[in-house]
Amino acid sequence: MTTEYPYTTAVLSPFRRRMSRIASALTLHRQSIQQLKVAQTRLEDRLTVLDEQNRNLRKHITRADREIRDLRIALGILSSLGSSNS
Repeated sequence: MTTEYPYTTAVLSPFRRRMSRIASALTLHRQSIQQLKVAQTRLEDRLTVLDEQNRNLRKHITRADREIRDLRIALGILSSLGSSNS
C-alpha cells in the first residue's frame, strides 16, 4: 500500500529551484573554464612565436656585437698606425 503526500511537491519546490540555479551556475562556470582554456592556448601560441623572435633577435645582436668589437679593434690598429706615422 502506497501513501501519497500532497505536501511533498510544495516542500521540494524551493530545493528544485535552488538545484536549477546551481545547475545554471555550473554551466556558466564550465563555459568560463572553457573560455579560459582557449585564451590560455592562444597565449601559449603567442609565447612560442615571441620566443622564436627573441632567439632570432639575440642572434642578430650577437653578430652586431662581434662586428662592433672587430671595428673597434680595427680602429685601434688604424689609430696606432696613424699616430706612429706622424
